[in-house]
Amino acid sequence: MSTDFSPTALGPAVTADALSIQTKKAIGVREFRSLVFCQQ
Repeated sequence: MSTDFSPTALGPAVTADALSIQTKKAIGVREFRSLVFCQQ
């Protein structure tokens, strides 16, 4: 079963999620939402 689990595939997603959380804490939720909307 360990072969079905791919840590390399989850790695980028986990990193991105952790970075987004840190970013929210750093600049605040309002500014974070503004950045997201500007990028989209």
